[in-house]
Amino acid sequence: MKAVLDWQPVQEVAVYYGAGQRKDEVDTMVTGYSHPGCYAKALNDCSPELTIEHYVSKSILDLLGDVHVISNASWLASGAQSKPLPSSALGSKILCKRHNEMLSDVDARAKVFFEQILWAFSDTSVALPNRNVAVDGDALELWVLKACCGIFASGELLVQGRSAEYSLPLEWLRILFQGVPWTRNTGLHIRHAKATPHRGFAIGPVFSSDNNELSGGGIEFCGVELFVLLDPDMQKLIMETQAAEVSSTTYRPGTIDIVARTHKTTIELRWKAWQPTHRVEYRYE
Repeated sequence: MKAVLDWQPVQEVAVYYGAGQRKDEVDTMVTGYSHPGCYAKALNDCSPELTIEHYVSKSILDLLGDVHVISNASWLASGAQSKPLPSSALGSKILCKRHNEMLSDVDARAKVFFEQILWAFSDTSVALPNRNVAVDGDALELWVLKACCGIFASGELLVQGRSAEYSLPLEWLRILFQGVPWTRNTGLHIRHAKATPHRGFAIGPVFSSDNNELSGGGIEFCGVELFVLLDPDMQKLIMETQAAEVSSTTYRPGTIDIVARTHKTTIELRWKAWQPTHRVEYRYE
C-alpha cells in the first residue's frame, strides 16, 4: 500500500527574548503496576508517583529562550496565544517517575543535535569556523518518538479545531521504553523542504491519506522537520495541508549539512545497526 502522509503541525511556539539509550540506572525488574495517569501504563511497569513530563524537553526549550508563547493548543481560545510562559510551565503530569527517568539519557543525547542546529543557523556577518560534530542517531530517533508520544497523550493537541488525545499503540511504547527494534522502513525521516530558520517549533500527528489513521508524528525545530513514521508499507511523502505541498523524505541519513553565508555545519548521525547511504543538505544564505 502506498499513501501520502498528511503532516499537520498543530502547536507552535514563538520565543520572547530578554524577559538513545534508556537510563541504565533504572531497575530492570518489571513492577507489575499500571499507573492510570501514565501514558506508558499499558506496559504494566509503572511506579506510584506521577511526574511532570516535557514532551519537548525542558533543556531543549531553554535553548530557544527564557519564555515562550504558545498558539493552537486545546487550552487556548481559537486563534489566541498564551501569555509568555517559562519552559518549566510547558509540562504535564503524563508519566510516572519510573518511565520519566528512563528517558532522561535520551533527552541529554538529543540536546546535542538541537544545539548544533541553532549554531548552524546563526545569522552573523562575522565569519565563523566550520564545524563537524557527531550525534547519536538512535537517541535522536527515540527523542522524536518521545516528543510525539508526549504531545499525543497530553490532550493539548488541536486537530481540525478540536481537542485531540490519542491512545498510543503498544508497539510505540515498547520501542521507546523497552528497546524493541523498529520495524523495517520505520523510524526517523527528515523532510526535503526549504528550511526557514526561526527560533521556535511546531509538533503534531501524521495521518495516512488513505484511511486517516495515525501513522506517526513530527516536529519542526527552527526550520528542520523530523518525523517518526511507523507504517513500513507507506510511501514516505509528507503533505503539509496548509500549503498543499508534498515533499519527499530521507530515511535515517548519515549526514546533515547546513551551509550558511559565513560557515558550514556538518552533523554526522551515528547509528548502531544501520548503514546510512544518504545525506541531507540545507542552504541558508
